[in-house]
Amino acid sequence: QTPIEMSTATDATGAAEPRSIGETGADEPPAKRSRSISGVITWRDEWRPDWDVKLGEWTYRLHGFVLARASSFFKGHIDIADASGPGCSDLSDILPLACHSVFELVLDFIYSSDQSSFVVPHSEAVLLVKVADVLGINRLLEHASAAAVADLHVTAPVVLEQFLAFHVPGTEEGLAIRKVQACLVDAFVERFAVIMSEPQAQAALLRAPAGMIAEILGADKLFVPNEDSVFDFVATAFDHVSAQGRLDAEGNRAAGQLGDSVTTGLVDRTIMPPRPDVVSLLWKTVRMAHLSDQKVKEAKALGERLCRLDIVLSVVEALMARMAFETSPPSAILPERRILPLGVSPPTSAEVDICFRQLGSSVSWKPCDAITSRPKRIRGVVLYLQVFPAGAPDGGCVVYLRMIPQADWVEAKSFKIKYSLTSFPLDTGFEGARNQSMRKTFSQTHPRWGLRPFAGTDDMAKFVSPDGFLFFRAKIEAVAELREAELG
Repeated sequence: QTPIEMSTATDATGAAEPRSIGETGADEPPAKRSRSISGVITWRDEWRPDWDVKLGEWTYRLHGFVLARASSFFKGHIDIADASGPGCSDLSDILPLACHSVFELVLDFIYSSDQSSFVVPHSEAVLLVKVADVLGINRLLEHASAAAVADLHVTAPVVLEQFLAFHVPGTEEGLAIRKVQACLVDAFVERFAVIMSEPQAQAALLRAPAGMIAEILGADKLFVPNEDSVFDFVATAFDHVSAQGRLDAEGNRAAGQLGDSVTTGLVDRTIMPPRPDVVSLLWKTVRMAHLSDQKVKEAKALGERLCRLDIVLSVVEALMARMAFETSPPSAILPERRILPLGVSPPTSAEVDICFRQLGSSVSWKPCDAITSRPKRIRGVVLYLQVFPAGAPDGGCVVYLRMIPQADWVEAKSFKIKYSLTSFPLDTGFEGARNQSMRKTFSQTHPRWGLRPFAGTDDMAKFVSPDGFLFFRAKIEAVAELREAELG
């Protein structure tokens, strides 16, 4: 009969039933895995076990010399153990419950004869970092840490979910986990607009520590099309704060969480208002001076709903600042964060930008959907860009320059405006940019003119970034008010 490898894990009653590796059943240890470990001895062998490790209801009969060689935690236990009988380490209250499922993977690493070639599953990398940090398994700590931060531009939501599984709000993690947190913050900052387009990623971030969220949203290099995106996320965060308010405003990565879940719907704000310290912490990340007029109105309504005078006052200050300057904010105001093509400078006083996500797994535009830039007063005329991402017959975009008639105009006015619209590839900037110039008459009866910047979807693909973003800039070159005779 062909011999089979046997498991020596026992349950709380002490009964041990040999099982072939990979056999399933309700009585198996957590996350039982079938793995081939090369070498003379494995943790599944019954050959002279002399050290028991308890984990919840399970007991693993292991080999003390192997554990001590790999782990400073086990070495300390074994060095002071009574040599008269088998020793024991109880990890049930030492390892977080969420990390119990990866313990057998840790044993695979400890008993591996070639640890340098050990493959760390990315879906469990952060859990392994936590276990390795607690048990002092330095080589596993190096392997797991490297796996945890690899490809974070894609896996950041998964890594964050693992961190949230064991993190206790208000506590500070060890150095290894803090390094992973720092890399995680950088990943969210660099790809915020892309990551937040995925509902699961947004749900994960809303459950993150408040200080971590504030660090991401407050970054000067936050990847967002405009400041409205930051306001939208902060408003959503306020909506999902739990009644228990398990939050603090320490401003570090170990601050409290924003709630248990975001999948249960919006919270009744009159019953579950967010704690004042959390409101202050997150509201500081909103750069009011750069919000669109619609978001300013929403911010005022939000402040009134939360009974927060500081929010209402920030709205008033933003409106006063806009009255004081029309082209660029004073140096005391934080700069606006925006997505810009490679090598392209922020817009001048005569330029209007718009950036949006045209394509993506969660992007679905309808022909009537429109997005707009923030209006800008240029040479006495208030103008903005309006884009219909799916407004063209072939499903492509249509870009309009629109004029806003002013309420103080005594009579109807018309303007001859010369302008150019430039399509920039985000990853190459000026290289490959396309410029289209026009001279049109704008009036109250005809306040907009549009064009199709691309010949078709294949042509548009040349300008869409790898993440699906498009960028347009309108430059106003000349504005002339027309007299009645010229109109005739």
